[in-house]
Amino acid sequence: MPLKRGYSRKTFDENVIEMIGAGHSRASALAASFKSARDSYFKAHPQGALPLWMVPKSGKRLKNQQERAQNPVPASKKVQLRNASKLYEDFTGHDADEYELVDKPVIPDVMLLVGDIDFIGYTTVRDGKTEKYIHKFKKNCRPHFTVSHDGKQLFMLGGSYDFTELGIVDKT
Repeated sequence: MPLKRGYSRKTFDENVIEMIGAGHSRASALAASFKSARDSYFKAHPQGALPLWMVPKSGKRLKNQQERAQNPVPASKKVQLRNASKLYEDFTGHDADEYELVDKPVIPDVMLLVGDIDFIGYTTVRDGKTEKYIHKFKKNCRPHFTVSHDGKQLFMLGGSYDFTELGIVDKT
């Protein structure tokens, strides 16, 4: 029985159900479905990093292990990466199938407080559609707008809000 090709969670789940229904053990159904999903993913994204839900126990996310060595995820950051991926998936409505490690800027000890942020506007893709959002902060929830001492970095500090699947949500 050939497995369906593809790497979506839906295709993966359908393959597992089909194999178990055909009499295969749960373990072998999962192993074969994971292998099929990974093969399909790497065929579509030869240089891409596997989505977190497809990462094998070995931890190998990239097809070429040398690439992984150049861009490793420290063990201490894996839980944070999973949490960020889940938040991304909940917010955008699609899989967090790739990630990029970026250098975190050094946060200066001295900054200029410019004022409070009344609202923020941003463009993002949700459910496959590019959308523009404007969030107006409640007066008691506004973060501070600060700038580095050299004027080269902007920061949004403090405030009383959460970022959820709904976007920015003020706390009351």
